[in-house]
Amino acid sequence: PLRQQLVLMSPLRLLTLLGLIPCGCSHPKTQGLGVTMAHFSLPGHYTLGGFFPIYSVAVNLFLCSSGCRFSLDGYEWALAMTFAIDEINNASSLLPGVTLGYEIYNSCHDFLVAVQPTMRFMSGADNSIAVLQDYTRYQSTAIAIIGPATSDLAIILGTVFGLMLIPQISYGASSETLSNKDLFPSFLRTIPSDKNQAEGMVALVKTFGWNWIAVVGSDDEYGRQGIELFSVRAAVEGICIAHIHLVPSYNSVSSVELKMATIIGHIQQSQVNVIVLFSNEKVALTLLRYALKHNITDKVWIGSEAWVTSNVMVHTPGLGNVGTVIGFVIQSSTMPGFQQYISNLLTAMDRQQSSVHTHSPTISLCFSCLNVSAESLIKRLDYLEKRQSFNVYTAVYSVAHALHQLLGCDSGGCRDSPRPYPWQLLDEVRRVAFEVGNRSIQFDNNGNPKTSYEIILWKVSVEKLLLSVIGSYSGSLDISPSHIDWHTETEEVPESYCSKDCVRGQMKKAKGLHSCCSECIDCPEDTFQNASDVSQCINCHYEEWSPARSSACFPRSPQYLAWSSPMVVLLLLLVSLSLALTGLMTYLFVCHSGTPMVKASGGRRTFGTLTSLAMASCSSFLYLGEPTEHTCKIQQPVTSMCLSFCMSTLLGESLQILLTLELGSLTKGCLGVLKHRGNQLVVLLSLVIQVSLCYWWLTTPGPFLIKLRESNKLLLFCKNHEETSFWLMLAHSGFQSLSCFMCTFLIQNPANTYKLARDISLAMLLYFLAWVAFIPTYSAVSSIYAPVVEVFTVLGSTFGILGAYFVPKCWIIHFKPHCNTEAYFQVYKQETIL
Repeated sequence: PLRQQLVLMSPLRLLTLLGLIPCGCSHPKTQGLGVTMAHFSLPGHYTLGGFFPIYSVAVNLFLCSSGCRFSLDGYEWALAMTFAIDEINNASSLLPGVTLGYEIYNSCHDFLVAVQPTMRFMSGADNSIAVLQDYTRYQSTAIAIIGPATSDLAIILGTVFGLMLIPQISYGASSETLSNKDLFPSFLRTIPSDKNQAEGMVALVKTFGWNWIAVVGSDDEYGRQGIELFSVRAAVEGICIAHIHLVPSYNSVSSVELKMATIIGHIQQSQVNVIVLFSNEKVALTLLRYALKHNITDKVWIGSEAWVTSNVMVHTPGLGNVGTVIGFVIQSSTMPGFQQYISNLLTAMDRQQSSVHTHSPTISLCFSCLNVSAESLIKRLDYLEKRQSFNVYTAVYSVAHALHQLLGCDSGGCRDSPRPYPWQLLDEVRRVAFEVGNRSIQFDNNGNPKTSYEIILWKVSVEKLLLSVIGSYSGSLDISPSHIDWHTETEEVPESYCSKDCVRGQMKKAKGLHSCCSECIDCPEDTFQNASDVSQCINCHYEEWSPARSSACFPRSPQYLAWSSPMVVLLLLLVSLSLALTGLMTYLFVCHSGTPMVKASGGRRTFGTLTSLAMASCSSFLYLGEPTEHTCKIQQPVTSMCLSFCMSTLLGESLQILLTLELGSLTKGCLGVLKHRGNQLVVLLSLVIQVSLCYWWLTTPGPFLIKLRESNKLLLFCKNHEETSFWLMLAHSGFQSLSCFMCTFLIQNPANTYKLARDISLAMLLYFLAWVAFIPTYSAVSSIYAPVVEVFTVLGSTFGILGAYFVPKCWIIHFKPHCNTEAYFQVYKQETIL
């Protein structure tokens, strides 16, 4: 696939690219090169090109000037490449009989500076780049490229080197864009993608519960994409970003100061205590210095690998007081002999001042430009972190191991084969797998290393900052919070929230544009919340209640007609009195069952009337005490059946009186049947109607027990007045009483006879008035007291019947026995009323 990609490459595409570069394609003259060029070279069978930011500011493309800013980090990285190549060349196992050479150039973080070295690496034997249709057999000067350090430069150079599939292994470019193999087919790196670092930063923020942070980045590919990756991941984890700032790396002093003032102002106004700084070294240093200037020393700074171990940062006096600095760095290992190599090299350079022929390299260095001695330079390099240098070291070894496989090398040497093409080497580099310094080196399909991050903490010491490892990140975070010295007044983990977490009994309501900004609202009555920082309260169960801002629900106090309440006690006394009177009257009637009075009153039917009145009184117990579904269901049918039976017996009696005294002449005809069988027919018909209405009631859908919440109480009562069948049952009994009254109240009794019709009329009038009064009263009172009204009405109608109908008869039986004669009741002959 790689060879086919080279064959299909358009010459026009290469010409277009070269036309955009404002430089020649020949190798520049090297005489007069100063330190700004930082030109290291060593001949060999295979040449590796290198890009290192030995100077961070370019005065011009070639000349050294006192205005250049020398970078110890970049210089050390370049020496790491020469060290690795010298080590490989001096070993006999990896590439026996084959030597590696190098050409190292100063990239200066500037594409214009890197243009001519790029053309040099891509050129052929004649120092020119031929425009061909097929580059599968094209041999470039450099068989592989190490670098550059930044993503901006790597994206540009990666596009160029990708045209010829020249392997390019970066030690510092971490942009996720470079993982796209369609755009950068020959790009690999020994530093993880920023995507992994951004995920690790989010995991760190999440671990300490921070959800209100600021993000600052450099306005370059590294900072912009780092912020984008972090922001997307933070949003998924519910972390809010108060504000995002991009700082130009190269700008006027006044504009940079204005930008820094804006950033510091926003940090102070938004009360952010955690700042994620995803930037290059220059922007990070400027911001931290500005923070110190404004006495911001209690914040948490989460740093990216590009600056957190930088030599400038570590050696800047007082910078460790800026707050708690936690950074992500690439997992590294040791390079035995590297420090001694640097010491020997610089000592020799200091003596000769011009060139060093050790191992035959041509190294040009201008100490006058640096204005430092070799001894001080060695001391400063000794303090540098070697993590990025180790990435350079492994990049060189990746190329060496690929050549080892490509050339078929073994302990006896490498086979004599034609010089491999860059695309062939690229294919092998992608597949390398080896160990160096106790670290496994391997690339995935996107050219990214399978490595992890270490989490470091800045600790202040006398001479410099100490970088203490406190954890690691490799897909999951492993950190030791106890090892962190927090720069806060309490020396505890600082809080960084837009809003504090809501406590139990509260819910949070979003405030403003950020989801993390909210206000805490107390849960209203009858709701609760037993967890913190949630967005809604939970309704209590219907039979439970809670006060405002409650974390739990409590059982409601049930309210009903308790047996111990004074009202129920009074009702029980009335029920007892009613039963006592009914029992006494029944006893009298049983004892005098053969007397004219008892026979005239209905004989055996009288006992049915008294029994139904006693049962109606007893049905009052169904209305008292705690109601249940069953008691609510049967109380109305029981009461209605008892009263209906009582009314039907009295209605039969009234009908017999009417037929005997008023319609006696008509009873020989069609009304004769009613005169002799009227009682049975009336009772039967009334019971059939009442049973039908009771069945309707019993089959009514829905619960019969109603539970109604009121404050912290639960009102328990039975449903009644809402149902049509309830009122029809009462209406049926009322109709019976009205019929009795209509049959008897106008009847004229013969002189010197007992007025039985009068007793029935008075009893029915009292019964009817009691239930007429019941209707408005029952509808007006509270549902919990409605049973009291009904019980009073039932007892009132019972006492009315007993007093108006039975008491006069008992009075005659007990106190006027002389009136209990056949003559006094002659109008109600036995045969007419039985």
